[in-house]
Amino acid sequence: MSKYDLKFEESNSNEEITISLTGELTIDHAHEIEEQIMKYYSRAKSMEFNITNVRGFDLSFYQLLISFKKTCMKDNKKIIFHISLPEEIQKLLENSGVKININ
Repeated sequence: MSKYDLKFEESNSNEEITISLTGELTIDHAHEIEEQIMKYYSRAKSMEFNITNVRGFDLSFYQLLISFKKTCMKDNKKIIFHISLPEEIQKLLENSGVKININ
C-alpha cells in the first residue's frame, strides 16, 4: 500500500490537468511523485494541485511544489495550488519559520 495517493484528471482537450495529492508528502516520495507529474507536464497548459488529507509534509515536498511553480511560470503555464494542511503540520512548519504560501 502506498503512503500517498496521486490522481490525475484531464480536461477533454488534455490541456488542463488537475492533480490530487493526499497522504504522506515527504522526501521519501517526492521523486516518485515528481516523475509521475512530469508525464503529464508537456501536454498541459494549466495545472491545478489539490492537496488534502495530508498525514506528512516536509520542506523537501514544499520545495518540489515551488519548483513546479517556477517551471510553469518559465513555460507560460498556469498553475494553481489548493493546499489544506492539518493544524499540527501548519504549526510545525511555522515554528520552523515556514509559512506555506505558493499562489
